[in-house]
Amino acid sequence: MVLFCRSGFAISPRHMEALARSDRIFYISSADIDSYLDYAFDRIEEIIVSETILPGEKARIVRGVGKRIVRKLLDDPRSGESVNRSGRFIDSQIELILGSPDAAVHLFALSAADPYALSHSINVSTFCILLGRQLFGESKEELHQLGLGGLLHDLGKTQLDARLLLKRTPLTEKEATEIRRHPALSADLMGGHKMPRSVVAIARSHHEMSDGTGYPDGLSGDAIHPFARIASVANAYDVMTSDREQHAKMPHLQALSIMAQKIKRYDTKVFHALLRIVLRDDRLIEGFLAKRIKTQDIAAATRHINSSLAAQRTGF
Repeated sequence: MVLFCRSGFAISPRHMEALARSDRIFYISSADIDSYLDYAFDRIEEIIVSETILPGEKARIVRGVGKRIVRKLLDDPRSGESVNRSGRFIDSQIELILGSPDAAVHLFALSAADPYALSHSINVSTFCILLGRQLFGESKEELHQLGLGGLLHDLGKTQLDARLLLKRTPLTEKEATEIRRHPALSADLMGGHKMPRSVVAIARSHHEMSDGTGYPDGLSGDAIHPFARIASVANAYDVMTSDREQHAKMPHLQALSIMAQKIKRYDTKVFHALLRIVLRDDRLIEGFLAKRIKTQDIAAATRHINSSLAAQRTGF
């Protein structure tokens, strides 16, 4: 357990008592958080395989490291060092998810307090890994490319006017056109880092839709790279279920229902994989697809998922 303290925070007798009871608790001032996260990143492989660190604490460390990396990427998207660190972070995420059944829900539960730009990149990355696991099994090379593409998919937004990204009122047509440049900008940045074709495809095509209504290239169906189709579902779902400048998050069942109503936009197999990840119960999935989920079923699903410590991210 790590308690991050504000600058000038006084450690009380209660804190000292907790320290005396356990050698696994320590305190860090806010000025030292980045140094601690760099320290954790250097030892991330040891942390993931440790048998003495609980899965929830591993998730907290991995997510903290991820936020540190995303911040650096947003500050300097052309930094080769930051991109290389991103790849190592993705490997740690994959090992955590494959090694612990509840790792993903711990990761999502930690995202509620994060700024949207940080949480969205990490969430999309995590969803891409989970969807890839559902569709392809545990091929670490494919999961790595999916996770890395998910983490970097919005990097092109760093090249846009930040005021557009933070605007709370509806965008004008000109502003919307400007925003739609970000996938191509992301792909250009990925090309500069000599990323695999699949990672570049995720960056460029995560807003393409199976029915051809997406952007920037208006691709449809199989013309869209399979990994980009996965990222499209991951991106859309996280956008709808997260708090943003433009809107508050919506209930998860509502987001799934909206996506189901617009299923022609998405790869059907990928959407069904998302249902398995979120609903986690064959009876609920069958009821959802048949449009006959009942109130008591929703309550049961809520209890089932909340029992996995993910109330803030996967409760309905």
